[in-house]
Amino acid sequence: MKETMAGVPTLLEFLKDNLSSGDVVAADPSLLGYGNWNGLAKGLSESGISLVASSTNLVDTVWDADSDNPRPAYGKDSAYPHSIEYAGLTIEEKLSNVRAVMASGGAQALVISTLDETAWLYNVRGNDIVYNPVVRSYAIVQEDNATWYLDLDKITPEIEDHLGDLVTIAAYDEIWDDLADLSSNPLINTIMLPDDSLSSGCSFKLYDTVLESKRWMVVTPTLKMKAQKNSVEISRMKEALIMDGVALSDFLAELERQMGAGEVPTEVTAQELLKTYRLSQKDCTELSFATISGYAEHGAIMHYEATNLTSVPIETDSLYLLDSGGQYLGGTTDITRTMHYGTPTAEMIEMYTLVLMGMIDFITLTFPSSMSRWDMEVLPRRPLYAKGLNYRHSSSHGIGMYLFVHEVVEVQVKPGYVLSNEPGFYKDGAWGVRIENQMLVVDTGMFFDEPFYTFEALSLVPYEPKLIDVALLTHYQANWLNAYNLEVREKVGQELLNQGRLEGYEWLLTKTEPIGISSATVPNPTLLPVIAVTLFTLIKGLYFTN
Repeated sequence: MKETMAGVPTLLEFLKDNLSSGDVVAADPSLLGYGNWNGLAKGLSESGISLVASSTNLVDTVWDADSDNPRPAYGKDSAYPHSIEYAGLTIEEKLSNVRAVMASGGAQALVISTLDETAWLYNVRGNDIVYNPVVRSYAIVQEDNATWYLDLDKITPEIEDHLGDLVTIAAYDEIWDDLADLSSNPLINTIMLPDDSLSSGCSFKLYDTVLESKRWMVVTPTLKMKAQKNSVEISRMKEALIMDGVALSDFLAELERQMGAGEVPTEVTAQELLKTYRLSQKDCTELSFATISGYAEHGAIMHYEATNLTSVPIETDSLYLLDSGGQYLGGTTDITRTMHYGTPTAEMIEMYTLVLMGMIDFITLTFPSSMSRWDMEVLPRRPLYAKGLNYRHSSSHGIGMYLFVHEVVEVQVKPGYVLSNEPGFYKDGAWGVRIENQMLVVDTGMFFDEPFYTFEALSLVPYEPKLIDVALLTHYQANWLNAYNLEVREKVGQELLNQGRLEGYEWLLTKTEPIGISSATVPNPTLLPVIAVTLFTLIKGLYFTN
Protein backbone atom coordinates (compact mmCIF):
# COMPACT_ATOMS: atom_id res chain seq x y z
CA MET A 1 0.00 0.00 0.00
CA LYS A 2 1.15 3.55 -0.72
CA GLU A 3 -0.36 6.55 1.00
CA THR A 4 -2.17 9.03 -1.32
CA MET A 5 -3.15 6.23 -3.71
CA ALA A 6 -6.85 5.52 -4.20
CA GLY A 7 -8.29 3.30 -1.48
CA VAL A 8 -5.22 3.55 0.76
CA PRO A 9 -5.87 5.11 4.20
CA THR A 10 -3.65 7.85 5.56
CA LEU A 11 -1.53 7.09 8.62
CA LEU A 12 -3.99 9.04 10.76
CA GLU A 13 -6.97 7.15 9.33
CA PHE A 14 -5.25 3.80 9.86
CA LEU A 15 -4.41 4.56 13.49
CA LYS A 16 -7.89 5.88 14.30
CA ASP A 17 -9.47 2.80 12.68
CA ASN A 18 -7.33 0.40 14.71
CA LEU A 19 -6.98 2.13 18.08
CA SER A 20 -9.39 3.20 20.81
CA SER A 21 -9.75 6.17 23.11
CA GLY A 22 -7.09 6.03 25.82
CA ASP A 23 -4.52 4.29 23.62
CA VAL A 24 -1.04 5.77 23.21
CA VAL A 25 1.08 5.99 20.06
CA ALA A 26 4.86 6.37 20.51
CA ALA A 27 7.08 7.73 17.75
CA ASP A 28 10.65 8.92 17.29
CA PRO A 29 10.42 12.74 17.21
CA SER A 30 13.74 13.04 15.40
CA LEU A 31 12.36 11.20 12.36
CA LEU A 32 8.95 12.82 11.89
CA GLY A 33 8.58 16.32 10.46
CA TYR A 34 7.10 18.87 12.82
CA GLY A 35 4.07 19.53 10.61
CA ASN A 36 3.28 15.84 10.30
CA TRP A 37 3.75 15.36 14.04
CA ASN A 38 1.48 18.26 14.99
CA GLY A 39 -1.18 17.19 12.49
CA LEU A 40 -1.06 13.59 13.69
CA ALA A 41 -1.19 14.61 17.35
CA LYS A 42 -4.19 16.86 16.74
CA GLY A 43 -6.05 14.24 14.71
CA LEU A 44 -5.42 11.47 17.24
CA SER A 45 -6.44 13.65 20.17
CA GLU A 46 -9.87 14.11 18.59
CA SER A 47 -10.35 10.36 19.15
CA GLY A 48 -8.86 10.38 22.64
CA ILE A 49 -5.56 8.88 21.46
CA SER A 50 -2.22 10.33 22.61
CA LEU A 51 0.96 10.76 20.57
CA VAL A 52 4.11 10.73 22.72
CA ALA A 53 7.79 11.10 21.93
CA SER A 54 9.77 7.91 22.45
CA SER A 55 13.23 8.26 23.97
CA THR A 56 14.39 5.29 21.89
CA ASN A 57 13.52 4.26 18.36
CA LEU A 58 11.40 1.14 18.85
CA VAL A 59 11.85 -0.06 15.28
CA ASP A 60 15.63 0.10 15.67
CA THR A 61 15.40 -1.85 18.92
CA VAL A 62 13.43 -4.67 17.29
CA TRP A 63 15.54 -4.65 14.13
CA ASP A 64 18.83 -4.73 16.01
CA ALA A 65 17.61 -7.78 17.94
CA ASP A 66 17.12 -9.74 14.71
CA SER A 67 20.54 -11.27 14.10
CA ASP A 68 19.32 -13.05 10.96
CA ASN A 69 18.21 -9.80 9.31
CA PRO A 70 20.49 -7.06 10.62
CA ARG A 71 19.80 -3.46 9.77
CA PRO A 72 22.06 -2.22 6.93
CA ALA A 73 24.84 -0.07 8.33
CA TYR A 74 25.52 3.49 7.31
CA GLY A 75 28.64 4.04 5.22
CA LYS A 76 31.87 3.98 7.21
CA ASP A 77 33.96 6.16 4.88
CA SER A 78 35.35 9.46 6.10
CA ALA A 79 33.98 12.79 5.00
CA TYR A 80 36.04 14.58 2.37
CA PRO A 81 36.33 18.13 0.98
CA HIS A 82 34.49 19.12 -2.18
CA SER A 83 37.05 21.15 -4.10
CA ILE A 84 36.48 24.79 -4.96
CA GLU A 85 37.11 23.86 -8.60
CA TYR A 86 33.72 22.14 -8.49
CA ALA A 87 31.94 24.16 -5.78
CA GLY A 88 32.68 27.58 -7.24
CA LEU A 89 32.31 29.36 -3.87
CA THR A 90 34.37 29.03 -0.70
CA ILE A 91 32.92 28.16 2.71
CA GLU A 92 33.62 31.72 3.80
CA GLU A 93 31.66 33.15 0.87
CA LYS A 94 28.71 30.86 1.49
CA LEU A 95 28.61 31.63 5.21
CA SER A 96 28.77 35.35 4.45
CA ASN A 97 25.82 35.07 2.06
CA VAL A 98 23.80 33.04 4.58
CA ARG A 99 24.55 35.44 7.42
CA ALA A 100 23.42 38.38 5.30
CA VAL A 101 20.01 36.73 4.92
CA MET A 102 19.89 35.96 8.64
CA ALA A 103 20.72 39.56 9.53
CA SER A 104 18.10 40.95 7.16
CA GLY A 105 15.45 38.98 9.05
CA GLY A 106 16.83 39.64 12.50
CA ALA A 107 17.81 36.02 13.17
CA GLN A 108 20.77 35.15 15.40
CA ALA A 109 20.91 31.45 14.47
CA LEU A 110 20.00 29.09 11.63
CA VAL A 111 19.48 25.35 12.09
CA ILE A 112 20.13 23.12 9.06
CA SER A 113 18.89 19.54 9.18
CA THR A 114 18.90 18.53 5.51
CA LEU A 115 21.99 16.55 4.55
CA ASP A 116 22.54 18.11 1.15
CA GLU A 117 22.34 21.62 2.62
CA THR A 118 25.07 20.96 5.20
CA ALA A 119 27.20 19.31 2.50
CA TRP A 120 26.72 22.28 0.18
CA LEU A 121 27.37 24.93 2.86
CA TYR A 122 30.62 23.41 4.14
CA ASN A 123 31.83 22.11 0.74
CA VAL A 124 32.05 18.55 2.04
CA ARG A 125 30.82 15.21 0.80
CA GLY A 126 30.64 11.67 2.17
CA ASN A 127 29.31 8.17 1.65
CA ASP A 128 26.91 7.65 4.54
CA ILE A 129 23.81 7.16 2.36
CA VAL A 130 23.86 4.89 -0.69
CA TYR A 131 23.68 6.85 -3.98
CA ASN A 132 23.93 10.17 -2.10
CA PRO A 133 27.39 11.66 -1.41
CA VAL A 134 26.49 13.20 1.95
CA VAL A 135 27.29 12.85 5.64
CA ARG A 136 24.66 12.34 8.36
CA SER A 137 24.93 15.64 10.16
CA TYR A 138 23.35 18.86 11.38
CA ALA A 139 24.60 22.43 11.24
CA ILE A 140 23.97 25.57 13.24
CA VAL A 141 25.09 28.91 11.83
CA GLN A 142 25.34 31.96 14.09
CA GLU A 143 26.56 35.50 13.54
CA ASP A 144 30.12 34.73 14.59
CA ASN A 145 30.45 30.94 14.42
CA ALA A 146 29.24 27.85 12.60
CA THR A 147 29.10 24.28 13.90
CA TRP A 148 28.96 20.93 12.11
CA TYR A 149 27.49 18.03 14.12
CA LEU A 150 28.48 14.56 12.91
CA ASP A 151 30.05 11.22 13.80
CA LEU A 152 33.57 12.26 14.82
CA ASP A 153 34.98 9.09 13.27
CA LYS A 154 34.26 10.73 9.90
CA ILE A 155 36.76 13.51 10.56
CA THR A 156 40.25 13.42 9.03
CA PRO A 157 43.14 15.89 9.16
CA GLU A 158 42.21 16.84 5.60
CA ILE A 159 38.70 17.81 6.70
CA GLU A 160 40.07 19.75 9.68
CA ASP A 161 42.37 21.72 7.38
CA HIS A 162 39.50 22.27 4.94
CA LEU A 163 37.17 23.71 7.59
CA GLY A 164 39.90 25.63 9.40
CA ASP A 165 38.63 28.13 11.95
CA LEU A 166 35.45 28.78 9.96
CA VAL A 167 33.57 25.75 11.28
CA THR A 168 33.57 24.09 14.70
CA ILE A 169 33.32 20.29 14.66
CA ALA A 170 31.07 18.66 17.26
CA ALA A 171 29.67 15.21 17.98
CA TYR A 172 26.37 14.36 16.28
CA ASP A 173 24.22 14.29 19.44
CA GLU A 174 25.65 17.50 20.87
CA ILE A 175 23.20 19.49 18.77
CA TRP A 176 20.41 18.86 21.27
CA ASP A 177 22.17 20.48 24.22
CA ASP A 178 23.57 23.28 22.06
CA LEU A 179 20.18 24.07 20.55
CA ALA A 180 18.52 24.02 23.97
CA ASP A 181 21.19 26.44 25.24
CA LEU A 182 20.57 28.75 22.29
CA SER A 183 16.85 28.64 22.90
CA SER A 184 17.27 29.59 26.57
CA ASN A 185 19.87 32.30 25.87
CA PRO A 186 18.28 35.73 26.50
CA LEU A 187 20.52 37.27 23.83
CA ILE A 188 19.04 34.99 21.16
CA ASN A 189 15.66 36.26 20.00
CA THR A 190 15.12 34.44 16.70
CA ILE A 191 16.21 31.00 15.48
CA MET A 192 15.54 30.04 11.86
CA LEU A 193 14.26 26.48 11.36
CA PRO A 194 13.39 24.67 8.10
CA ASP A 195 9.66 24.94 7.40
CA ASP A 196 7.46 22.35 5.69
CA SER A 197 6.29 24.39 2.70
CA LEU A 198 8.50 22.48 0.24
CA SER A 199 9.36 19.30 2.16
CA SER A 200 8.64 17.76 5.56
CA GLY A 201 10.73 20.48 7.20
CA CYS A 202 12.74 19.99 10.36
CA SER A 203 11.99 17.16 12.76
CA PHE A 204 9.55 17.65 15.59
CA LYS A 205 12.44 17.13 18.03
CA LEU A 206 14.31 20.13 16.60
CA TYR A 207 11.12 22.15 16.50
CA ASP A 208 10.18 21.28 20.07
CA THR A 209 13.66 22.07 21.41
CA VAL A 210 13.25 25.75 20.47
CA LEU A 211 10.89 27.99 22.41
CA GLU A 212 7.81 28.90 20.38
CA SER A 213 8.53 32.61 20.80
CA LYS A 214 11.94 32.18 19.15
CA ARG A 215 10.99 29.90 16.26
CA TRP A 216 11.08 31.36 12.75
CA MET A 217 9.94 28.68 10.32
CA VAL A 218 11.35 29.49 6.86
CA VAL A 219 12.54 28.10 3.57
CA THR A 220 16.20 28.11 4.55
CA PRO A 221 18.64 30.36 2.69
CA THR A 222 20.86 27.32 2.12
CA LEU A 223 18.05 25.55 0.25
CA LYS A 224 17.57 28.55 -2.03
CA MET A 225 21.25 29.20 -2.65
CA LYS A 226 22.11 25.55 -3.26
CA ALA A 227 19.41 25.20 -5.90
CA GLN A 228 20.68 28.18 -7.90
CA LYS A 229 23.92 26.85 -9.37
CA ASN A 230 26.79 29.29 -9.85
CA SER A 231 28.77 29.64 -13.08
CA VAL A 232 31.45 27.14 -12.02
CA GLU A 233 28.87 24.55 -11.00
CA ILE A 234 27.02 24.99 -14.29
CA SER A 235 30.21 24.57 -16.29
CA ARG A 236 31.18 21.45 -14.35
CA MET A 237 27.71 19.98 -14.64
CA LYS A 238 27.79 20.42 -18.42
CA GLU A 239 31.11 18.55 -18.51
CA ALA A 240 29.67 15.76 -16.36
CA LEU A 241 26.67 15.39 -18.65
CA ILE A 242 28.90 15.05 -21.69
CA MET A 243 30.77 12.23 -19.92
CA ASP A 244 27.45 10.69 -18.95
CA GLY A 245 26.33 10.94 -22.57
CA VAL A 246 29.47 9.09 -23.62
CA ALA A 247 28.86 6.30 -21.10
CA LEU A 248 25.22 5.84 -22.06
CA SER A 249 25.79 6.08 -25.82
CA ASP A 250 28.63 3.58 -25.73
CA PHE A 251 26.57 1.24 -23.55
CA LEU A 252 23.50 1.47 -25.82
CA ALA A 253 25.72 0.72 -28.80
CA GLU A 254 26.99 -2.42 -27.10
CA LEU A 255 23.49 -3.47 -26.04
CA GLU A 256 22.24 -3.05 -29.60
CA ARG A 257 25.21 -5.09 -30.85
CA GLN A 258 24.37 -7.88 -28.40
CA MET A 259 20.75 -7.91 -29.51
CA GLY A 260 21.73 -7.98 -33.17
CA ALA A 261 24.13 -10.86 -32.54
CA GLY A 262 21.40 -12.97 -30.98
CA GLU A 263 22.74 -12.66 -27.46
CA VAL A 264 20.18 -12.43 -24.67
CA PRO A 265 20.96 -9.69 -22.15
CA THR A 266 18.67 -9.41 -19.14
CA GLU A 267 17.45 -6.43 -17.17
CA VAL A 268 20.07 -7.13 -14.51
CA THR A 269 23.02 -7.80 -16.83
CA ALA A 270 22.17 -4.65 -18.77
CA GLN A 271 22.06 -2.42 -15.70
CA GLU A 272 25.30 -3.90 -14.37
CA LEU A 273 27.00 -3.34 -17.72
CA LEU A 274 25.81 0.26 -17.79
CA LYS A 275 27.22 0.76 -14.30
CA THR A 276 30.61 -0.41 -15.56
CA TYR A 277 30.48 2.01 -18.49
CA ARG A 278 29.42 4.90 -16.25
CA LEU A 279 32.05 4.32 -13.55
CA SER A 280 34.75 4.24 -16.23
CA GLN A 281 34.13 7.93 -16.92
CA LYS A 282 36.25 10.65 -15.36
CA ASP A 283 35.06 11.83 -11.94
CA CYS A 284 32.14 9.37 -11.70
CA THR A 285 32.12 8.04 -8.14
CA GLU A 286 28.87 6.05 -7.98
CA LEU A 287 25.32 5.82 -9.30
CA SER A 288 22.81 8.50 -8.32
CA PHE A 289 19.95 6.03 -7.71
CA ALA A 290 19.01 2.42 -8.31
CA THR A 291 18.75 1.96 -12.07
CA ILE A 292 15.28 1.33 -13.48
CA SER A 293 15.89 -1.31 -16.13
CA GLY A 294 12.46 -2.47 -17.26
CA TYR A 295 11.54 -4.59 -20.26
CA ALA A 296 7.93 -4.97 -21.47
CA GLU A 297 5.47 -4.89 -18.54
CA HIS A 298 8.26 -3.97 -16.12
CA GLY A 299 8.64 -0.70 -18.02
CA ALA A 300 5.09 0.18 -17.00
CA ILE A 301 6.10 0.07 -13.31
CA MET A 302 7.32 3.60 -12.66
CA HIS A 303 9.85 2.73 -9.93
CA TYR A 304 10.70 -0.83 -10.88
CA GLU A 305 14.03 -2.24 -9.72
CA ALA A 306 15.30 -5.40 -11.40
CA THR A 307 16.73 -8.10 -9.13
CA ASN A 308 17.91 -11.63 -9.78
CA LEU A 309 14.43 -12.78 -8.75
CA THR A 310 12.50 -10.43 -11.05
CA SER A 311 14.86 -9.95 -13.99
CA VAL A 312 13.68 -11.02 -17.44
CA PRO A 313 15.49 -11.22 -20.79
CA ILE A 314 15.45 -8.15 -23.02
CA GLU A 315 13.90 -9.39 -26.25
CA THR A 316 12.75 -7.94 -29.56
CA ASP A 317 8.98 -7.75 -29.26
CA SER A 318 8.50 -4.96 -26.71
CA LEU A 319 9.95 -1.74 -25.31
CA TYR A 320 12.91 -1.45 -22.96
CA LEU A 321 12.82 1.52 -20.54
CA LEU A 322 16.11 2.57 -18.93
CA ASP A 323 16.17 5.29 -16.26
CA SER A 324 19.64 5.78 -14.78
CA GLY A 325 22.10 8.30 -13.43
CA GLY A 326 25.54 8.86 -11.99
CA GLN A 327 27.27 10.90 -9.32
CA TYR A 328 30.13 12.89 -10.83
CA LEU A 329 32.30 15.33 -8.90
CA GLY A 330 30.99 17.90 -11.35
CA GLY A 331 27.31 17.08 -11.01
CA THR A 332 24.51 14.58 -10.55
CA THR A 333 22.88 13.02 -13.62
CA ASP A 334 19.44 11.53 -14.30
CA ILE A 335 18.36 10.41 -17.77
CA THR A 336 15.77 8.07 -19.28
CA ARG A 337 15.68 6.56 -22.74
CA THR A 338 13.27 3.99 -24.21
CA MET A 339 14.37 1.52 -26.89
CA HIS A 340 12.95 -1.23 -29.09
CA TYR A 341 15.17 -3.93 -30.59
CA GLY A 342 12.67 -5.33 -33.07
CA THR A 343 9.72 -3.91 -34.95
CA PRO A 344 7.60 -1.65 -32.73
CA THR A 345 3.83 -1.53 -33.08
CA ALA A 346 2.01 1.53 -34.38
CA GLU A 347 0.75 2.21 -30.86
CA MET A 348 4.26 2.13 -29.42
CA ILE A 349 5.47 4.57 -32.08
CA GLU A 350 2.55 6.92 -31.49
CA MET A 351 2.98 6.95 -27.71
CA TYR A 352 6.75 7.45 -27.92
CA THR A 353 6.27 10.33 -30.35
CA LEU A 354 3.62 11.99 -28.17
CA VAL A 355 5.93 11.75 -25.15
CA LEU A 356 8.81 13.19 -27.20
CA MET A 357 6.58 16.05 -28.37
CA GLY A 358 5.64 16.84 -24.77
CA MET A 359 9.28 16.85 -23.72
CA ILE A 360 10.11 19.29 -26.55
CA ASP A 361 7.13 21.52 -25.71
CA PHE A 362 8.40 21.74 -22.13
CA ILE A 363 12.06 22.45 -22.85
CA THR A 364 11.28 25.12 -25.47
CA LEU A 365 8.99 27.10 -23.16
CA THR A 366 9.79 30.77 -22.56
CA PHE A 367 8.01 31.93 -19.43
CA PRO A 368 7.71 34.79 -16.90
CA SER A 369 9.46 34.44 -13.55
CA SER A 370 6.07 34.43 -11.81
CA MET A 371 5.03 31.18 -13.50
CA SER A 372 5.20 28.19 -11.17
CA ARG A 373 6.45 24.73 -12.04
CA TRP A 374 2.91 23.48 -11.47
CA ASP A 375 1.58 25.86 -14.14
CA MET A 376 4.06 24.28 -16.57
CA GLU A 377 2.79 20.75 -16.00
CA VAL A 378 0.27 21.11 -18.83
CA LEU A 379 2.99 21.41 -21.49
CA PRO A 380 4.64 17.96 -21.39
CA ARG A 381 1.18 16.42 -21.01
CA ARG A 382 -0.52 18.33 -23.84
CA PRO A 383 0.05 15.77 -26.63
CA LEU A 384 -1.23 12.97 -24.36
CA TYR A 385 -4.16 15.07 -23.13
CA ALA A 386 -5.26 15.44 -26.74
CA LYS A 387 -5.72 11.65 -26.80
CA GLY A 388 -7.39 11.51 -23.38
CA LEU A 389 -4.21 10.10 -21.80
CA ASN A 390 -2.00 11.08 -18.88
CA TYR A 391 0.70 9.78 -16.50
CA ARG A 392 0.78 9.52 -12.71
CA HIS A 393 3.98 11.32 -11.78
CA SER A 394 5.41 14.81 -11.83
CA SER A 395 7.03 15.98 -15.05
CA SER A 396 9.96 17.60 -13.28
CA HIS A 397 12.12 17.72 -10.16
CA GLY A 398 15.24 19.55 -9.08
CA ILE A 399 18.67 17.93 -9.48
CA GLY A 400 21.65 18.60 -7.24
CA MET A 401 25.29 19.42 -7.84
CA TYR A 402 26.99 16.16 -6.82
CA LEU A 403 24.25 15.81 -4.22
CA PHE A 404 20.67 14.51 -4.31
CA VAL A 405 19.22 13.40 -7.64
CA HIS A 406 15.88 14.70 -6.33
CA GLU A 407 16.70 18.16 -5.05
CA VAL A 408 14.07 20.29 -3.33
CA VAL A 409 13.60 23.56 -5.21
CA GLU A 410 11.14 26.42 -4.94
CA VAL A 411 7.94 26.47 -6.98
CA GLN A 412 9.05 29.61 -8.85
CA VAL A 413 12.21 28.56 -10.65
CA LYS A 414 15.24 30.79 -11.11
CA PRO A 415 18.24 30.93 -13.46
CA GLY A 416 20.75 28.31 -12.39
CA TYR A 417 18.16 25.73 -11.37
CA VAL A 418 18.69 22.31 -12.93
CA LEU A 419 15.46 20.41 -13.49
CA SER A 420 14.41 17.12 -15.02
CA ASN A 421 11.98 16.98 -17.94
CA GLU A 422 10.37 13.55 -17.93
CA PRO A 423 6.97 12.92 -19.51
CA GLY A 424 5.89 9.32 -19.97
CA PHE A 425 3.16 6.91 -20.92
CA TYR A 426 2.51 3.57 -19.23
CA LYS A 427 0.32 0.82 -20.62
CA ASP A 428 -0.45 -1.21 -17.52
CA GLY A 429 0.74 -4.78 -17.73
CA ALA A 430 2.30 -4.26 -21.16
CA TRP A 431 5.06 -1.63 -21.56
CA GLY A 432 6.12 1.89 -20.71
CA VAL A 433 7.65 4.92 -22.41
CA ARG A 434 9.56 7.66 -20.65
CA ILE A 435 11.97 10.25 -22.00
CA GLU A 436 13.94 12.27 -19.48
CA ASN A 437 16.48 15.03 -19.89
CA GLN A 438 18.14 17.46 -17.53
CA MET A 439 17.68 21.13 -18.36
CA LEU A 440 19.09 24.40 -17.05
CA VAL A 441 16.96 27.48 -16.36
CA VAL A 442 18.47 30.49 -18.20
CA ASP A 443 17.54 34.18 -18.35
CA THR A 444 16.13 35.57 -21.62
CA GLY A 445 15.57 39.22 -20.63
CA MET A 446 12.83 41.53 -19.38
CA PHE A 447 9.33 41.62 -20.85
CA PHE A 448 6.23 43.26 -19.34
CA ASP A 449 8.59 44.61 -16.65
CA GLU A 450 9.25 41.05 -15.50
CA PRO A 451 12.19 38.66 -16.03
CA PHE A 452 11.53 35.87 -18.52
CA TYR A 453 13.33 32.54 -18.56
CA THR A 454 13.70 29.48 -20.76
CA PHE A 455 15.49 26.13 -20.62
CA GLU A 456 18.77 24.81 -22.04
CA ALA A 457 19.20 21.10 -22.70
CA LEU A 458 21.96 19.51 -20.63
CA SER A 459 21.47 15.77 -21.26
CA LEU A 460 22.95 14.78 -24.61
CA VAL A 461 21.95 11.26 -25.66
CA PRO A 462 20.10 10.36 -28.90
CA TYR A 463 16.46 9.31 -29.05
CA GLU A 464 15.28 6.18 -30.90
CA PRO A 465 14.51 7.12 -34.55
CA LYS A 466 12.45 3.98 -35.26
CA LEU A 467 10.02 5.08 -32.54
CA ILE A 468 9.47 8.59 -33.93
CA ASP A 469 6.56 9.31 -36.28
CA VAL A 470 7.89 12.46 -37.93
CA ALA A 471 4.47 13.20 -39.42
CA LEU A 472 3.16 13.93 -35.91
CA LEU A 473 5.86 16.52 -35.20
CA THR A 474 5.42 20.19 -35.98
CA HIS A 475 8.12 21.97 -37.98
CA TYR A 476 9.19 23.66 -34.76
CA GLN A 477 9.59 20.35 -32.93
CA ALA A 478 11.40 18.76 -35.87
CA ASN A 479 13.80 21.70 -36.10
CA TRP A 480 14.50 21.47 -32.37
CA LEU A 481 15.17 17.74 -32.67
CA ASN A 482 17.61 18.26 -35.53
CA ALA A 483 19.43 21.00 -33.61
CA TYR A 484 19.60 18.75 -30.54
CA ASN A 485 21.01 15.85 -32.57
CA LEU A 486 23.65 18.15 -34.03
CA GLU A 487 24.69 19.23 -30.54
CA VAL A 488 24.89 15.58 -29.46
CA ARG A 489 27.20 14.87 -32.40
CA GLU A 490 29.40 17.88 -31.75
CA LYS A 491 29.83 17.38 -28.00
CA VAL A 492 29.28 13.73 -27.11
CA GLY A 493 30.40 12.47 -30.51
CA GLN A 494 33.69 14.33 -30.22
CA GLU A 495 34.29 13.00 -26.72
CA LEU A 496 33.57 9.45 -27.92
CA LEU A 497 36.28 9.94 -30.54
CA ASN A 498 38.63 11.45 -27.95
CA GLN A 499 38.20 8.32 -25.82
CA GLY A 500 38.57 5.97 -28.78
CA ARG A 501 35.04 4.61 -28.37
CA LEU A 502 34.40 4.05 -32.06
CA GLU A 503 31.50 1.61 -31.64
CA GLY A 504 29.64 4.19 -29.59
CA TYR A 505 30.50 6.93 -32.06
CA GLU A 506 29.16 4.99 -35.05
CA TRP A 507 25.99 4.16 -33.11
CA LEU A 508 25.53 7.82 -32.21
CA LEU A 509 25.85 8.87 -35.86
CA THR A 510 23.11 6.46 -36.96
CA LYS A 511 20.76 7.71 -34.22
CA THR A 512 21.27 11.40 -34.99
CA GLU A 513 20.66 11.53 -38.73
CA PRO A 514 18.68 14.68 -39.64
CA ILE A 515 14.96 14.11 -40.02
CA GLY A 516 13.08 15.51 -43.00
CA ILE A 517 11.28 18.70 -42.01
CA SER A 518 8.95 18.38 -45.00
CA SER A 519 7.52 15.24 -43.39
CA ALA A 520 6.49 17.18 -40.30
CA THR A 521 3.18 19.01 -40.02
CA VAL A 522 3.21 22.67 -41.03
CA PRO A 523 1.22 24.23 -38.16
CA ASN A 524 3.01 24.89 -34.92
CA PRO A 525 0.49 24.05 -32.20
CA THR A 526 3.32 23.72 -29.68
CA LEU A 527 3.26 27.51 -29.33
CA LEU A 528 -0.43 27.61 -28.45
CA PRO A 529 -0.12 26.06 -24.97
CA VAL A 530 2.98 28.17 -24.36
CA ILE A 531 1.07 31.35 -25.17
CA ALA A 532 -2.01 30.19 -23.29
CA VAL A 533 -0.13 29.28 -20.11
CA THR A 534 1.95 32.47 -20.27
CA LEU A 535 -1.13 34.67 -20.72
CA PHE A 536 -2.90 32.79 -17.93
CA THR A 537 -0.02 33.47 -15.58
CA LEU A 538 0.19 37.14 -16.52
CA ILE A 539 -3.56 37.64 -16.18
CA LYS A 540 -3.57 35.79 -12.87
CA GLY A 541 -0.84 38.11 -11.64
CA LEU A 542 -2.64 41.24 -12.83
CA TYR A 543 -6.15 40.50 -11.62
CA PHE A 544 -5.99 37.90 -8.87
CA THR A 545 -3.32 39.22 -6.54
CA ASN A 546 -3.66 41.80 -3.81
